[in-house]
Amino acid sequence: MLRVIGGSAKGRLLRSVPGSGTRPPLARVRAAVFNIVQERLPGSRVLDLFAGTGSYAIEALSRGAEFAVAVDSSPQAIATMRHNLQATGFAQKARLVPGTIPGILHTLKGSQFDLIVVAPPYFKDLGEPTLLAISSLGLIHPEGVVVFQHDKRESVPERAGILHLHRTYTYGTNCISLYLVSPA
Repeated sequence: MLRVIGGSAKGRLLRSVPGSGTRPPLARVRAAVFNIVQERLPGSRVLDLFAGTGSYAIEALSRGAEFAVAVDSSPQAIATMRHNLQATGFAQKARLVPGTIPGILHTLKGSQFDLIVVAPPYFKDLGEPTLLAISSLGLIHPEGVVVFQHDKRESVPERAGILHLHRTYTYGTNCISLYLVSPA
């Protein structure tokens, strides 16, 4: 069972995307991410990429984010996120965007986010192109952070446009790499 682990919706159950094509983040990985970024959440704008169940977006909203955009290419994932947002009471604080990443990101140009979570399917080489698109489209606020979830056997770029790798945390076979905007 997937549950919200903190904030105003703590304990609420989240529906999983049917089938085996979506890998929801482990509770301990989500907990670690939100322990790291907690101080940035109140009033923030969040972008959840490869969102699946929407658990990162919902967790951020539960912990004080102002608004979240969740993107996924799967119609089943979009339907699951819609259900989960309604069940947690956050439907009015979120926007769902169906589309393939990184291609669909151009529709968000002109928006800036304080926190961007990138959790692509492992071993599909989608991380670096997504980070480069975030950078080139100016989607991250200059003081924002990009959280990139990946398998520890995958290599991650030190730099992706204006983003630089700040730190990587390892949890079993899962890694969380934090990217910050390089100073001008």
